[in-house]
Amino acid sequence: MSSAGIGRHARRAERQAKRQGSVRRRNNNFLIFVITAGLTFGGIALAISALPTFIILYGGMLPTLVAFLVDNQPGRYLFRTVGVSNAAGVIPFVQSSLLYGLNAGMIVSPAGQFETWLTIYGAALGGWLLSIAVPMVWQVVFELVLDVRKRRYQVARDALAEEWDLEAPESERDPN
Repeated sequence: MSSAGIGRHARRAERQAKRQGSVRRRNNNFLIFVITAGLTFGGIALAISALPTFIILYGGMLPTLVAFLVDNQPGRYLFRTVGVSNAAGVIPFVQSSLLYGLNAGMIVSPAGQFETWLTIYGAALGGWLLSIAVPMVWQVVFELVLDVRKRRYQVARDALAEEWDLEAPESERDPN
């Protein structure tokens, strides 16, 4: 944006806004770095101490990671919906995987069972479907409510027009 044709105070405010924007970007980059480092080192520690739990957590939460990378809308509703439903599918198996501990092999732990992964990814799919279907259902319901209100107001308007001996509004007159 050019600063030609604007006053001294406006140019100063523009420079200050640019500086604040760069500070916000740096803070956001630092937050992303901290989260990435925490997940990496936490994952390594978990993989060393409890491999089945690590596999269930990191493998099971992949749909949430994909939703985070794909969702760029304000509010990140896709990420929230998929994350919550995915976590609901992962948590019971993490709990049962922790009961096996280090002594059990991969085959007997929940990480080695097909039903575990079907449940986890099915829950994530439910989150994706919710985030797709709910806005469409909401739009249909909202339009139905508006149509009911519109009809109610038209009936009230017609009743008033009849009571006051007024002509029908122009939009509803017969073209004949």
